[in-house]
Amino acid sequence: MFDPSGGTAPDIAGQDIANPTASLLAFSNLLRHLGEEAPGKALRAAIFGAIADGQKTQDIGGDLGTRAFTAIVRERLSSALDPK
Repeated sequence: MFDPSGGTAPDIAGQDIANPTASLLAFSNLLRHLGEEAPGKALRAAIFGAIADGQKTQDIGGDLGTRAFTAIVRERLSSALDPK
């Protein structure tokens, strides 16, 4: 139920060129399904916020690899969920 619609791209695994957006959005949907609305919503906001700010993977016109994009999303998510 919570698989990325395009699959997980095993043919390019480990090459730092896959766009992790679909996998991250699937996880966001899982969180929301489990009743974790705030973290799920925060994850979606982190993903779309990064893209809106031009922080994109190469396949959608950016220059980031999988690891760099994921690190940016993780940093945004961490800031959004920080209880300060």
